[in-house]
Amino acid sequence: MGSSNELFSVVDDVVDYCQNPSQVLPCNARQYLVCPHCSFHLCFEHGEQHQKQIQNETFFLHNQAKSLEKTLNEYKPIQIIIEEVFNSLNEWKQKMHNVIDQYSEQVKMHIEQAQNRLNDQWIIAKDEYVQMLHNSVIEPIDKLLNVPKQIHPDEVRQVHTRLIDAQSQITNLLTYRDLLRINFDACSLGGNINISRGHFPSPTMVSLIPSSLQSSNSFENIPHLDRINLLYRFDMLSTDTSALGVSSYRMSNSTQIFVTWIKPSTLVIFDAEQGMIKRVDVEPSFITINDIVWCDYLNVFLISGAALHTFDVINNDVKEIFTSENPQIWSITTHKTSLFVCYAMGESPLIEHRSLPSFRIIQTYTRSRLLPTNSPSIVEIARCIRTNGHHIAMTIRNLTTYEWRVDIFNFHMQRLFQGEILGHAAYSDYWSCLLTPYRSYWWLVMNNTSEQETLTLIDKQARIKQQIQHEGYNICVLQGERRFVTKDQHGLAVYRF
Repeated sequence: MGSSNELFSVVDDVVDYCQNPSQVLPCNARQYLVCPHCSFHLCFEHGEQHQKQIQNETFFLHNQAKSLEKTLNEYKPIQIIIEEVFNSLNEWKQKMHNVIDQYSEQVKMHIEQAQNRLNDQWIIAKDEYVQMLHNSVIEPIDKLLNVPKQIHPDEVRQVHTRLIDAQSQITNLLTYRDLLRINFDACSLGGNINISRGHFPSPTMVSLIPSSLQSSNSFENIPHLDRINLLYRFDMLSTDTSALGVSSYRMSNSTQIFVTWIKPSTLVIFDAEQGMIKRVDVEPSFITINDIVWCDYLNVFLISGAALHTFDVINNDVKEIFTSENPQIWSITTHKTSLFVCYAMGESPLIEHRSLPSFRIIQTYTRSRLLPTNSPSIVEIARCIRTNGHHIAMTIRNLTTYEWRVDIFNFHMQRLFQGEILGHAAYSDYWSCLLTPYRSYWWLVMNNTSEQETLTLIDKQARIKQQIQHEGYNICVLQGERRFVTKDQHGLAVYRF
């Protein structure tokens, strides 16, 4: 089928219906006639030719009109348009297939890397469970079978209890699937494919000590703050170092690392034994960083400030998740698939509960809902938020009296306990009061705002149990709960309880 210009080219042609007089050959005939439609003076012979010419031109116009009518009746423009659109769609489809193929190959590489990591984890986890089974069941059974006297039934029951628990744990291990998840972001062409990595559950031993003895020995687990010892110090940070942001992560059974930040755009990774192991420069530079926490579910560090970022310490990969609508994100904490975000100030909101790994908002909480007061002139604000796996704790400041305390909440952000006064900020612009969980139900609070900086131990009901003078901006308990890291004006220091 031709183009529209070709189809209707007859319209552009100017048809000469009458012969131009200047083109008529000279004629010597004495008799002539006048053409009735063009006033030509023609002889009879030429007049007859002239009429035939006009008839031919008329037939030509008739044929052109009929041809145009046929073309118009047979032409199917919609079909042509649809064919062109489908051709464009198929071209786009092929391009998208190429993009998806390339992207899926990249994701496949990440999955293969995760596979290698999970294989290493499985070997470690399997050895731990084999060792647990051997220590708690097999060795005791061997001893019972080799004793020269009769086997006491109570000893058999104890081993049986351990065997049942070991069997339950091993069954859970073998059916554990929450190690690697992939999120396609609702199949959006412009979306991301997120891979969430986890860990095998660690084995636990069944305690055969009576509960009465456990309660009497529970105070042995309480750290004595006045007996802490400085193990070593890392005095290699710039003086222009953020006062906040330190978090730890156990890479293997023997290696623990912690991450902090040096302005304007450098993340510093330390080994708990060896010191600084690497620096990661981030572009574009961070505006500010207020908090760094380790996220078990995503297997990355979360970094908060003017925006929320993830940091994959293995691949040195930093990604921005979202930018804060409030002035700043002051503190963050995670529990399983939940992220809790504490904003600087403001009423809408103070706390956000977001879902992992999508980071979508589940619930928001205003300041007046979380921290109601008896007087409109009294305003309280949260500074640091942390979870110990059972509850959420936040450091709270009274903006009028400068008093600091720690309040305990459940995961629906309902306040369970209002804490005792830890101290008073020396100046209105002193805002650094950080806390970290210790064991299951204890909390350590680093208060840098008082004239005498303090380290405080509080219990699960937010009551003060111990308090000592200790300098530091931030605190993080290393996994194993025997050591902790503080960040101060000189750098980082590792202490032992």
